[in-house]
Amino acid sequence: MMSGDAGIYISQSKQEKGRQWCQKPASYQLTLLPNEGIPLQSMLEVLRLFCQLEEQEALAMAIDLYGYGQAASCGSYSFDIAHTKKIQMESYLSAKGYQLACEVWAKNA
Repeated sequence: MMSGDAGIYISQSKQEKGRQWCQKPASYQLTLLPNEGIPLQSMLEVLRLFCQLEEQEALAMAIDLYGYGQAASCGSYSFDIAHTKKIQMESYLSAKGYQLACEVWAKNA
């Protein structure tokens, strides 16, 4: 075997290991469920603070939640980030005396 061939083989092996290590993480959907017990202004604050939505986007999502009674997706995140956002949003509204209905779902690939 020539030394050049061995170098190519090692290079390919490192490339394959890199692909395995850099796989895209599983995606989880953070979903708000309708809850008319939360004032609109508080819901808009949560959407802007924790979901990083612009005012118009937050308002459109709130209309889906309050006006049509439909669940609304706040985005797709890794497992840890989705659960952290869920806990932060629940804690924020709990401190104001409201209970948030929020779920984290595994997103189909």
